[in-house]
Amino acid sequence: AGYYKDGLICCKVPFLEKFDPSNLRFNVDIALNGQQFTGHPLKFRYYDIKIHEIVPPNGPSEGGTTLQLVGKGMYHSSIQRLRFSAVNCSREVEATWNRKSQSISCVVPPLTWLFGGEDVSEEDTKKVLDSGVKVE
Repeated sequence: AGYYKDGLICCKVPFLEKFDPSNLRFNVDIALNGQQFTGHPLKFRYYDIKIHEIVPPNGPSEGGTTLQLVGKGMYHSSIQRLRFSAVNCSREVEATWNRKSQSISCVVPPLTWLFGGEDVSEEDTKKVLDSGVKVE
């Protein structure tokens, strides 16, 4: 089931009960009455991305560290981004695909960038040190 909002038709992608890595592409079509579909389906693909390692696992708060994500299921696409999240904030950076190592990398920005360029309070610094920064 789906819904219409702000000029878009939205639906939740169903959970794959039987995962088959060789068959992850599906056709998506729409019908207003549940019976008469458009006949012009679009393709949807599930991705089974598993991160095995982040190298290095930490770096200075000033940034500048080249971060590499190594895993399975990653691929080259026209847009590659990594999201850094911590203490109720998140920002994205462009990333680079390395075909040889099958990994994605980026240069880590300074911690102040994650907080919108503002100085990071001692309280937020402690929260980041306690919980870390999540990379997606």
